[in-house]
Amino acid sequence: MVLQWALMPVIAIVYSSMASYNAQTHLLLGKYLDKFDVTEKTTVEMNDQSRAQNKKKKDDRDSSSGE
Repeated sequence: MVLQWALMPVIAIVYSSMASYNAQTHLLLGKYLDKFDVTEKTTVEMNDQSRAQNKKKKDDRDSSSGE
């Protein structure tokens, strides 16, 4: 158990650096990303509008089911 605690910083550094080694190796070998999906970004206003629409839909469902 003491050995586990002693090796923990070393293992943490190795595991956290694996992604960068992978990326640098791909660049070195010329294996670029074939596909890159760009996601739509949202703003605070868009989030507020979406919440208002969802609340309105919920209120409409609640009022129609309550009748």
